[in-house]
Amino acid sequence: VMDQLNCSGVFEAVRIRQSGFATRMLFKEFIGRYRHVIPRAVQAKVFGKSAMPDEAQRAQTFIDALPATLSSLGCQDSANDMRLGKTKVFVRSRVMHTMERARDLAMVEYVIHIQAVWRGHQARKMVRECYKVFDEIKAWQDANPFYRKPGSDNTALAKLKTAEAIDEQIAKLDKLVSKAEFMPLAVPNAERVRSVRDRMRLESQALQMLAAAETSIEPVEVDKALLKAKELELLGLPKLEELRKRSANLKFQVPLVTAISKAIESKDPDAMLEVLNLVKKQGLHQHPENWIDELKGEKLAADLYATMETIKEQRKLEDVKEKMHKELVRNVEQDIDNQKAHLQAADPSQYESAPMRSRANTRHNTRVTITGLTEAAQEKILMALERTCDQFDVQGLETNLALALREGINEENETLMRAQDCFSALESKDFVLQTLQEMQAEMQGSSPREANQLKSMQNLIRQAEKLGASASDLQGARGVMQDFVRKRTRETVKGQIFEDIAIDELALADNAFSDLSLFPNLKPAAEWKGHHARLWILQGKSGAENMLRRAKHELKSALTNLPPSQESVACAAFTNILSWMGDKPVPEVQRSGLSSAIVETATLDKSLADEIYIQLMKQLTDNPSSRSVSRGWELMLILCQNACPSNDLHEYLHVFLLKSLSSCPVEATPVIRQCIADLNLTASPDALQPDNTETIIVTLIDFSTRKIRIDKSATLRQLGDKLAESLRINDPREFSCFMLTEGISHHRLLPDTAIVHSLLPKWKTLKERTGKSTTILYKRRLLKKDEVLPAGDIAHASLTYKQALFDYLHYRMVYKMEPFYTIAGAVMWADRDHFRRFMDKGYMADEGVLEQVLPEDSLTSKRRSGEVTKVVEAFKKLEATCDAEESKLMGMSRAFTAMQKLPMFGTYSWMGKQVFGTPREKQPIPNAPKTVCTINVKGAEADYYICVDYAGLRFLAEGSGADAQPFHRDFPFNDEAVERLVTWGVSAQEGLVQFVVNSLNNISMYQEPMSIIISCQAAVDIAYAVHMVRAIKDGEPF
Repeated sequence: VMDQLNCSGVFEAVRIRQSGFATRMLFKEFIGRYRHVIPRAVQAKVFGKSAMPDEAQRAQTFIDALPATLSSLGCQDSANDMRLGKTKVFVRSRVMHTMERARDLAMVEYVIHIQAVWRGHQARKMVRECYKVFDEIKAWQDANPFYRKPGSDNTALAKLKTAEAIDEQIAKLDKLVSKAEFMPLAVPNAERVRSVRDRMRLESQALQMLAAAETSIEPVEVDKALLKAKELELLGLPKLEELRKRSANLKFQVPLVTAISKAIESKDPDAMLEVLNLVKKQGLHQHPENWIDELKGEKLAADLYATMETIKEQRKLEDVKEKMHKELVRNVEQDIDNQKAHLQAADPSQYESAPMRSRANTRHNTRVTITGLTEAAQEKILMALERTCDQFDVQGLETNLALALREGINEENETLMRAQDCFSALESKDFVLQTLQEMQAEMQGSSPREANQLKSMQNLIRQAEKLGASASDLQGARGVMQDFVRKRTRETVKGQIFEDIAIDELALADNAFSDLSLFPNLKPAAEWKGHHARLWILQGKSGAENMLRRAKHELKSALTNLPPSQESVACAAFTNILSWMGDKPVPEVQRSGLSSAIVETATLDKSLADEIYIQLMKQLTDNPSSRSVSRGWELMLILCQNACPSNDLHEYLHVFLLKSLSSCPVEATPVIRQCIADLNLTASPDALQPDNTETIIVTLIDFSTRKIRIDKSATLRQLGDKLAESLRINDPREFSCFMLTEGISHHRLLPDTAIVHSLLPKWKTLKERTGKSTTILYKRRLLKKDEVLPAGDIAHASLTYKQALFDYLHYRMVYKMEPFYTIAGAVMWADRDHFRRFMDKGYMADEGVLEQVLPEDSLTSKRRSGEVTKVVEAFKKLEATCDAEESKLMGMSRAFTAMQKLPMFGTYSWMGKQVFGTPREKQPIPNAPKTVCTINVKGAEADYYICVDYAGLRFLAEGSGADAQPFHRDFPFNDEAVERLVTWGVSAQEGLVQFVVNSLNNISMYQEPMSIIISCQAAVDIAYAVHMVRAIKDGEPF
């Protein structure tokens, strides 16, 4: 092309044109375009009111002013490069370039001015909106002057009267505050506004508690409502005195009613009489209106009296019967005595009088309280009250106090009185904050405290939050508590998995670090800009409720406080996380490299590591997609193996992992356990460093990684067995290690007997020379066409399916699309939760989505919308016939079975070409047969896919034409086959692999040994794959 342009004179014509006056513009266009280049004084002469009417004269004045302007830009003698014609201005190219630069510089000033005006307008508009909202807030404060002075007359209830009215005003204030949160100016007296709002909320809650207390039968709940009202100065309510009386009555009547019910059930007259005396002692028999209606004590007392009367009548009848019986016995005994006296008088030596023995039945009363609670049970309740008092456990106090009062334990008991006093004190915000300050001062500068002391501090912080204490009031105490919990946790862990910690220690860590929003370096929710929306006209999600929950769109700003230079890096890392987890579709080839980019970013700086860990924890929270969650945990494991979080985040991350163990899917449990173990090693790398071991990072087929520690003398087989144990694979015999080199699609099988330590220096040298890194890939050696996914080995089944899916998406010989549509529908059904949202929103045709279900080679020349229609139809057929509740393993098995029908399923494949006429001395097998077996007589020069699988050797070639079938010829290992593989050899230097096959000679029509020579860059790999398969079939090591 260059020769043609030179010879035709095009370049010469251009040069001549440029050497002349290349630019020719009309006067009006010229001075109009470059009017801003000349000084303003000249502009007034040319364009002002006193401007000359003749355009030529104006153009001349304009040109005369240009040289002085252009000289400042390095363009000298520009006057000779401009000429004035009759209607046009002629300018050389050199000057035109300078004029364009001068115009750009001149326009910058105007652009800056326009931007300043616009930004000023926007700022003033925003300030006006701020003042408008601030005025509304001030008007609300003036209309509701609450809490400016102490006393019940200055409460919200004093003016608004009802809880509904208070809630209405809170809603108005919330609306105003939510507007002000996203404004650039701070709200005047913002802390005062928030404290008023929080106090009003507490008042509303107190009124609701008082209303509920009017019908409550728990004296502790009534006391709690009264204490809340006292704390909030709600003292003028008429119902308070009634509630105090109700509380006093409940404390006696609740155990009394319980005792009445038990007495009626036992029908013990003594117990019934005792309870009835208690009823009379309280005067309830004379004043039944004093009974609490909800307890139904009056009815129970009447039933008790009726039961006692019935028992009395029965006793009277029994007494009459007993009296008659005694009379009869007395008469009989008198007759006997008379007879004995008569006989004794006759023979006194035969009878001696014996004293009569009487048996007295006594009752032993074992009841200690009115309800029959034994001393042991009473002691158990009192011990629980002691413990909850010591730990300031409000919830425990409330529960045990209610139980003690319900069972009728004596109110004068010292422990019970102490518990009631503690419960009352803990309802006072001043007492809680003062106690926290004392504990904080005591703990600062000391060694790690006892677990009970830290538990007490956690309970006080929680109670202070319930009572409306501000975050600033609790910041110091929370920091001290977390520091001590962190020290205790690390002393307890000692580099081991958290399972070794006592349950109490786990509870301490959970209470201290379970709330990620309390992480010190996290941005305030009001400062966080939120997420981008899918469409620019929509508003992205933001606010505290979305900050730490899973999202599907990119971040506008980082989640943590980072330097401005790292904000964009953090947002890019989150985009990579979205793509890795599948929330943002990308081609699989692109996704496979994202984990390395994320880890590389996390290892740059501890603050970036914290940011990425929090981003990932955010995406794993409330994530409905099982596919996304599975990939997220794989990424978490890679991070735990390579990036260490800061000391401040370490415990938050540990607690997040531990809590996830109890709520995660079963298949994710081994990964999370490995995350905990690897994080401990990453945080303390010197914990396990014996001289004879080393850490090996192994990649799985889904591009997740595992970190394994092995002896330096370990073989690849031993590495694989240890990795299989970590992955919970029951049968690792079908897995092997492969060589995965960056930029090379083929995975090279490695011998099981190779020493791992000897491979690493070679791969390091390879990277130094080529710049391409190499890692170990762990996957199945062979996928068989007749196998099924093992239901009893989930890890084995999952990795087998992922490998089949990987091979399918990289399938290279696509000639008929119908089988691929069927497979795509089955793949989508197996992961329907993930793909359904793309179908519902019409995103299936987006780049990176369709590539997840169809091979890349099948999409190069086809319309994506048509392919989407076919794929969705296949999915709909399965949806109509399959059970929506079937297990994921069932769906994977269906897709796996469909993949097994593809010709190249489970094969090692390389591109090669049959060669003829190779000299004898260059042939890999010296004594090979001279007869050559032509693979395809009709296309001897064609390129073949040389495929090796469990059955044998196969040659495949794509057919020519639209409807042509692909060519294939098989040479199995079966000795009884007509065409079979006999032996093989390889010449690495020549890039040749030779096969000796038994085949039918087309000339002699007899079966005889023949030779096939293939030229291929991967000749050694082909020969080794054949050797490996043959060894497996023969049960020999390879």
